[in-house]
Amino acid sequence: MELSKREKDKEYWAEYMKRRGFVTPKIDASKTGIRDLKVFCNMLFPFNPRKAELAEAVFREMSRLRTTKVELYRDLAPRIIREKRCSARTLSQTWKALLRSGLLYRARRNEPARLSDTFSNRLEMIADYWREVMKAIEEGEL
Repeated sequence: MELSKREKDKEYWAEYMKRRGFVTPKIDASKTGIRDLKVFCNMLFPFNPRKAELAEAVFREMSRLRTTKVELYRDLAPRIIREKRCSARTLSQTWKALLRSGLLYRARRNEPARLSDTFSNRLEMIADYWREVMKAIEEGEL
């Protein structure tokens, strides 16, 4: 049985979101420090420079508005789409990836998103775990 175009599109986007719909931090040994927001966003989206650019634009726009709470379509989207010449879909996927990663937090569905410290807390927890695992591997106790 042959799949219709709509079903193929659904399968394609489901596979795409599995691969690219999330923040995937890539630790690069050659980078010794994070100097600016652009480098940080490129670390978050190593496979998609366009989304890294849009994530940076979201944070810069929040800074320009001097707010920690923001809604995408009311506050940010029109300006970012116009300035960066991107599609609403790409911006929406970037926004959702930032929400899923914990960089942005929303208590309820219809509330504005706000900056969150959950992401940094989780990274510290992962770093501590990895330090302990490295010690266990070196001692042969894993």
